[in-house]
Formats: sequence, C-alpha cells, structure tokens
Amino acid sequence: MTDLTKGRPFTHILRLSLPLFFCVLFQQSGLIHSFAAGKYLGEEALSVIGNVTSLTEVFMIFAYGMNVGGSVMISHLYGAGKRTEQNLAITTLFITGASFAAVITTLGFLFSDAVLQLINTPAEIFADSQKFLHIFIIGLVFMYIFNIASGIFTALGDSITPAVFLIVSNAVNLALDILSAKYTALGVSGLAWAGLISQVIAAVSAVIFLTVKLKKQQNRGESRLFTFSCFRSLMKNIIPAMLHSSVSAVGNLLIQGIINPMGTAAIAGCTLGGKINGFASSCIDSVPDGNSAYAAQNIGAGKLSRVKEGFHAGLIIVLILSGLFSAAVLIFHNAIVHLFMEENTSAEAVNIALYYIISAAFVYPLMGVKYLCDDLLRAAGRMKLYLLTTVINLSIRVVSVFIFAPVFGVAAVYIGFISSLVISTVISIIIYRKNLWRKKLTP
Repeated sequence: MTDLTKGRPFTHILRLSLPLFFCVLFQQSGLIHSFAAGKYLGEEALSVIGNVTSLTEVFMIFAYGMNVGGSVMISHLYGAGKRTEQNLAITTLFITGASFAAVITTLGFLFSDAVLQLINTPAEIFADSQKFLHIFIIGLVFMYIFNIASGIFTALGDSITPAVFLIVSNAVNLALDILSAKYTALGVSGLAWAGLISQVIAAVSAVIFLTVKLKKQQNRGESRLFTFSCFRSLMKNIIPAMLHSSVSAVGNLLIQGIINPMGTAAIAGCTLGGKINGFASSCIDSVPDGNSAYAAQNIGAGKLSRVKEGFHAGLIIVLILSGLFSAAVLIFHNAIVHLFMEENTSAEAVNIALYYIISAAFVYPLMGVKYLCDDLLRAAGRMKLYLLTTVINLSIRVVSVFIFAPVFGVAAVYIGFISSLVISTVISIIIYRKNLWRKKLTP
C-alpha cells in the first residue's frame, strides 16, 4: 500500500500506470477468445464472439460500477487516514457486490435468450451464442469479486498485485483456449469454459491476498462488516458509475443490432476491429486510471494543488503512449489483422477490420486526453458529470451509425466512432479548463 500524497507526482503516476497497463494487457479474455476463434475455429466462430460480446458488456455494468465507484470512496478514506472507515467500506463493498452478482446471474439466465433474439442474432450462430453466454453467466460472481478486489488494490496505491493475478489467469485462459480450439470438439463453448476457469483463478487469488494485507492494518475492536450508512455512501458513487458503464454497453448493443443484419462477414470484421480498438483503448486508459487513483488520494488529503501537477504529468505520459499505439497500428495493421484470422477468412471481413483499426488509430491521442479529463471527474466524486460526458459520446456515436448505415453500410461504424470522439473530447477539455472537477472541494 502506497501513500500517494507525498513525493513526485510524475513518479507516482508512472508507477501506478505501468502495472495497470500490464493489467489491461492481460485482461483481454475477449481478445484472447477472438484470437482462438478466428485463428482455429473460423469466421463463424469469430462472429459468435462478436455477437456475444455486446451482451457480456451489459452484464459487466455492475462489476465496473463496483470497481470504479467503490475505489473512489476507499481512496478518499485512505488519503484522509481513516482506516476503520476504509475497512468497513471494503467489506460493505464485497457484500454488496456478491448480492448484485446473485441477482444479475438469475436475470441473465431468465432473459439472455430473449435478448439474443432482440439484437437480430443470425440463425446460423444463435445456438453457439446461446451456449457461450450461459457459460459466461455462470462465472459472473467471480468476475465481480475480482473487479472489486482490483479496484480496492488500486485505491490503496497498489496496482502491481492485480496485474500479477491477471497475467497468470489469462496465461491459463490463452493456453486453454488454444488447446480447446485445436484439440477438442467443444467449439466456442470450450472458449467460454476456459474464460470461466481463468476468472476463478484471478478472483480467489485476489481475495486471499487482499484479506492478508488488510489484516495487518486492522484495528482492534473492529467488528462491523456492513452498515447501511456506508452502503448508501458507496452507492452515491457506484450508481453513476454503473449508469456510465450501462450507457456504453447499451450503445454497443444498439450498434451490434445495426451490424448483425449486414451478415457474418460484417460481424466478424467489426468484431475483430472492435476488439483491437478496445485493446488499444484500454491500454491507453491505464494512464488516466493511474492518475485517477493518485488524484483521489490527494483529494481525500485536501492537497488539490498536487492534483493539477499530477494531471500535467499524466498528460505527457498518455500522449506518448497513445502516439505509440497509433504508430504501431498504422505501420503494422496488416500483420495485426492477419494474426487473428485464418487464411480462408473472407476478404470482406479482413478489409472491414483493416479499415476499422486504421480509422481509429488516427484519434488515439484524442482518446487519451478525453479519458484523462473524465477520470479526474471520477476521482473528485463528480460522478454525474462523469456520466454526462459518456452519454454525450455514445449518443453521438449511436445516432451517427444509425443515420449513415443505410448510405455507407459498415463504414458508418468508423464514422460514428471518430465523430463522437472528436466532439466529446472537446467537451471534456472545456469541463477540465473550467475547473468543474474542483466544485464542492475545499483547497
């Protein structure tokens, strides 16, 4: 556990961001599944992964909300030196997360088939999509637990531990995916089981290690594991974070519904393009995430001048990182796409994936700036404003795809992505420049 309220901001943010970067690098079960499906099972299997991904994002709404919303409060308490309140918030968060997981799992089994029909899932991939989704739902509780634990580690200034667990679990995932795809007849169901096993490994390891670390700083006489007052305080941050994630998930679901009638080639191409783009996006976001943890502790300690110093340091790092990703995609786009697709994949699917990642690569630096501005709002507890920036971004994206799809076909996906990012980045910069993140905070 690291006190981020002292020392050089640049050093702290870099030390936080590097493990988060590797954490993201190996937290790519969707990309791993896409690799195994596209390389060993074929275009139709890759279409299944893309189709189901839009639904798995919906189920991950609550995991994301618990991670982001809970870590803000815990960072503030840790920065303020309130250890008893911090530990109570942690146990309350875990109990809340387990309860939500039970409810979402039940709802998932009840309504997943109906939603597959709602997004116009093609008949030829419906059965496999159904099997994959049901196995994914079984592992929801483990995914929720790990995301909560990961957020807590980062809130306490430790981004290395969850990265280690993810590296191990996703190495297992990749190995099992390849073994299943090459040597069994399980098809995409085998990939789903591989993902479930890796989630169990990550969740169990993280909880055991976190429990050991927290026992060392537990005060004598602490006995409460849950209080409704703490629950209400947590939900003030968790609910906007869930809404933030739900906007993204619902937006992607609507876009998937527009893509699906275009055929399996369009689904496969957009799936791979979206996965590669999502991978780059998540890696770039490791710096804003690190800056958010740094800022939240300093806000809790009342050291607001250090927050701006950290933002400027984070800006330098994120522009360098996003520039490197842009250059890598623009130079190696052919090699990247063919790494994930077998030789008999249709030229149409390959070209769609290529156009997608090349278009997106030009705006990666804008993405980094937007994430840095938005995550500072999150660190300051300005969750409604944080939510608003995402609503604007996704609304522009969905409307653009809906309007341009009849004219430009699948190219509307690239147009929507770029136009929404440019406009929403300008808005995020304006919000930062006006110091709206500082509202209600005392210097």
